[in-house]
This record gives sequence, structure tokens and C-alpha cells, in this order.
Amino acid sequence: MRDTFAEYEQRGIQIVAIYGQGFGAVRKFAEKEKLPFPVLIDEDRSVIRAYGVYVRINFESWNTARPSTVLIDSAGIVRFVFVGKNQLEWPTHAMVFAALAGGAAG
Repeated sequence: MRDTFAEYEQRGIQIVAIYGQGFGAVRKFAEKEKLPFPVLIDEDRSVIRAYGVYVRINFESWNTARPSTVLIDSAGIVRFVFVGKNQLEWPTHAMVFAALAGGAAG
């Protein structure tokens, strides 16, 4: 979403990233990747647990979140949810934009 941030912004979409890791690691990552959107730190993993994307232990990770995209409209209604099966699976931008346009939800 970093690379297409301008397109999301033009559509009036606010992006917020949530990372279930410690402050130091997240800060280094956000600075290195030059993320143009706010990054929230969920060190105790309460938010990623609440959204059901927490992975305690698996082959790829230890106590982390699955890659996830949740679109919440200005009324607080969840309009799209995508939860990756592994650390490399993300929704396409076409899927996200279709959901925003009222197309099929994830």
C-alpha cells in the first residue's frame, strides 16, 4: 500500500498500519520503508487478537499477525476483510478498490 498510497489518498482512504511487535523493530522498519501513513504499535497484540489475525506459532512465524486488510467506513462499518493464509499473501489492489466501489467483499 506504500507504493499506491497516493491512489488510496485520492479516493479519500486513510491507511493505518498496525504491527504486533516492539517499538524499536517497528520504528526501524517504518523508517527504512519510508511508510507514508501512520503506524500503530500493538506490542501486547490485543488489537490483532481482537481482529482474529493473531498467529501464536506456525512454520513461518512466532507470535505475529497474518497479513490482513480491513476496510472500515466512516460510520464504523467493516466493508472488506482479507486475512492472508501466510506471510506472503495480500489482497490485490484491484480487490480492495472493487470492495470500495461496492463490489465483492473479501
